[in-house]
Amino acid sequence: MDCYSIFVTGGRAGLGRSQIAANLAIALQQHGHDSLLLDLDLGRSELLDILGVAPTGTLSEMLSGRRTLDHVITEGPGGIRILSGGPELERLAWLSPHQEAHLLGGLQEIEETFDFVIADVGAGVANSVMTMVLSADEVLALTTPEPAVLDDAYAALRMAGRRNPGSRISLCVNRVNSSDEGQMTAMRLNGISRSFLNTEVAYAGSVHEDVAVDRARSQSRAVLLTYPTSRFAKDIKKLALNWSTNPDLCGGALSGRLADQLDNAVAAG
Repeated sequence: MDCYSIFVTGGRAGLGRSQIAANLAIALQQHGHDSLLLDLDLGRSELLDILGVAPTGTLSEMLSGRRTLDHVITEGPGGIRILSGGPELERLAWLSPHQEAHLLGGLQEIEETFDFVIADVGAGVANSVMTMVLSADEVLALTTPEPAVLDDAYAALRMAGRRNPGSRISLCVNRVNSSDEGQMTAMRLNGISRSFLNTEVAYAGSVHEDVAVDRARSQSRAVLLTYPTSRFAKDIKKLALNWSTNPDLCGGALSGRLADQLDNAVAAG
């Protein structure tokens, strides 16, 4: 299959973005797909904390030429690989044509190695990683049922539509008390999106509130591996089936966009 990239984002902190991204990558790996978990959160890295992983290198080190891609990818739990953006990434506000070509070349190498790239993308994305964000095949926007969060979710969908005009946009409702609550929340937000953004948002599914998440977090371990029968784990596995069993979603859009961007970057350099 062609590599398919899913960038997980949300309108505010505290939505469970890192937990969803990390466990989704593990679930896809369990389905037999080589998965890379990409940390593009420029704040404090929740991904590394919740998985108890210390990175061997960072994306910012690769961009600076200090390390190659092979030396910055870290072994993660459940067979996944992890690529951390690193604290220096925010300081690389603008990439030179040479750095951009270097980044895109690395992304093409990733594409040839992995089936899925799952990225944890914070609300604030530096210009240095916009090339990666724009190359996403799908943006998975998170929200919760709380009314105050829906406004932020709408803003996230609007931003996703502007940043990723060629990407599929889907929605996941986290911390629900029932599947009906998740569906109703998605219907309300999709109605707003159709009315004001003229955009149809696919409903990926919902994830129940579960104490297993906090328990696994306190142990710095993945929920799917520590509490595999928890409701959270079951919901994440169900989410993963959206992509694992749907070959129509994996049409190589990432490959075409990266090739075009790389040609442009090389020409500019």
